[in-house]
Amino acid sequence: MEIKQHRSHRKAGFTLIELVIYFGLSAMALGVLVSMFIIASRTQQQTYSQYLVGGSLSSTVHLIRRELQATALSSIKVYSDGSPGFSCASAYNSEGNFTVNGYGAPHWQKHVFYSLGSNGSLSRWTKDIADPNFLPLPTNELPSNLGSEGRPIMAGMLPANKAVGDIFPGSPAGGLEVSFVRRENGVDSLSKVNPAESKEYDKHTRLVEVTIRTFEDHSRPDFSELTFRVCPRY
Repeated sequence: MEIKQHRSHRKAGFTLIELVIYFGLSAMALGVLVSMFIIASRTQQQTYSQYLVGGSLSSTVHLIRRELQATALSSIKVYSDGSPGFSCASAYNSEGNFTVNGYGAPHWQKHVFYSLGSNGSLSRWTKDIADPNFLPLPTNELPSNLGSEGRPIMAGMLPANKAVGDIFPGSPAGGLEVSFVRRENGVDSLSKVNPAESKEYDKHTRLVEVTIRTFEDHSRPDFSELTFRVCPRY
């Protein structure tokens, strides 16, 4: 009877080898769980970041398209050096109403500026025209002289001259490139010269092309590019 009890006690215990195997398997399982948690966390962060960028991109495209459609082609000025961006005349007053005279001619109230910062953040400024008038003239003001009163519009845009591996070689315009569309013999080309200032006006169209590039520096670079064209109404 004593011998049976002794044998039963030995079967209920664990040998040293069994303990080593048990702890080894437990460590492997724990490592797999931690790895899965880290991957899931990174995926969630990237998905959320892409969601924010996507939402900002949609609203930014809508805002820029609306701004360019309601301006005069001759008032658009493109900035390629320093802080990329553009400016244009706007007939929207402080209440957000588009002002016109009795003949439907816009009463230009201010100039609007879009400027891309070195950190990839796009900001918007406005500067009132001293004497509002019916002439859609471009401004001589530079975005760099407007101070820090700009309203941030979108983050996560490609900074100027930033290359993205083999995907994009970099551009002085970075994440905001604005060009005027020329057309000669049925072939389109792009120019930074406003048709109002060009000696080859007949080769220009009324179209303005805007390219927005976004960039997120994750373990794998997240780069996107969106191009659209707008025809200013005036």
